[in-house]
Amino acid sequence: MAAGGRKRWLSCLCAYAEKVFARYHPKVTRWFTFNEPIVVQTRVYLDALRWPYEQNTSTWMQWNYHKVLATASVVKRFRELGYPGTVGCILNPEVTYPRSRAPHDLRAAEIYDLFYNRMFLDPLVHGVWPPELLALLEQHQVTWETSEEDLAVIREHTVDELGINLYYPHRVKAPSRAWHPHTPFHPAWYYEPFELPGRRMNASRGWEIYRKSSLIWRCG
Repeated sequence: MAAGGRKRWLSCLCAYAEKVFARYHPKVTRWFTFNEPIVVQTRVYLDALRWPYEQNTSTWMQWNYHKVLATASVVKRFRELGYPGTVGCILNPEVTYPRSRAPHDLRAAEIYDLFYNRMFLDPLVHGVWPPELLALLEQHQVTWETSEEDLAVIREHTVDELGINLYYPHRVKAPSRAWHPHTPFHPAWYYEPFELPGRRMNASRGWEIYRKSSLIWRCG
């Protein structure tokens, strides 16, 4: 697991990608580096739900960073090799809704979006992270290790396309309790989950799903 936080892992991925490109480029023209790149490290190092059951937001952020860098590095190598086609990444963004239009709830949704959605969306599409996210990471001392060389790769080699896996609406509200001073930083410092009364549920999955859409039009 720890290899995801080490840069040597990147060279292994790029070497693997180069072999795959060479073998399958006559048949495949659309490539994707990761499917839902945020998931594994969130389960393992942010929420400590899987082995090694370690809650370490700094390690989580380093994994996130390296997956962005890995994608940009694969895009760079693909273009250097001159194969026809595109390289992208498949994300699972959570469309985030605030409980209310109150400023504190809006702020909770904005910060959730920064940590869980824009962490990947912005650098993959625009080549840079939102300044506010970087400021929050520095404030809470969970900034990743990086270099100017790495940042140039990310900036200059954005993806050709994105795949989107969209499962459910995500609802949050402002925290109702103070953060315990001995609890390490977690993005939940800024939000709490909110369950919409009367929400439509997927009973087999245990999460909210969107209601059936309605189309209203007027003739004449």
